[in-house]
Amino acid sequence: MKTTIGSELYPIWRICQCRNYERNGVFKNDDAGKDSLKAIKVELQTNERLIADYGRFMPTPDEAKRFGYKWTEHKFDVAGRTRKSRSSTVNFVGYSGQVLGVRCHHGHCDDAVTEEIGSSGADPQVHELAGFFFRDYALSS
Repeated sequence: MKTTIGSELYPIWRICQCRNYERNGVFKNDDAGKDSLKAIKVELQTNERLIADYGRFMPTPDEAKRFGYKWTEHKFDVAGRTRKSRSSTVNFVGYSGQVLGVRCHHGHCDDAVTEEIGSSGADPQVHELAGFFFRDYALSS
C-alpha cells in the first residue's frame, strides 16, 4: 500500500496540481522503478475522470517534437509544462543510478534496500546506499 500511495498516487495528485511538478524516484532496481512509472503513466493516459477534470497528460507527437517532451520507460514529461528544465516530470533510477544534476521538487526512495539486506546492518549495500543517499541524492534534491 505504501508504494501505491507514495510512488504512484501522490505524484499523480501533484501533477494534477501543477504541470511543472518534478519528481525523482529511487528504487531497489530498474524493474521496480519501471513498474511504478508504468502505473502512473497508465493512470494519466486512461483514467477518463482524471482527463476530464485536468485535461490530457500525454503529449502529442507534435508537442513531443516541439518541446522535447519524453514519454519513456524511465521518465516522462506531461503536456502543458511551461517550465524549461532539463529534469522530467517524473524520473526514476535504481538505487545505484545517477542522480547528480537532477533537479526536482520531490525526491522519493521506495524499498531501495531489501529487508534481508537491510536487517544485517553491516552489509556493504547498506553503507553504499547510505553514502549514495547522503552524498548524492539528498544534496541534489
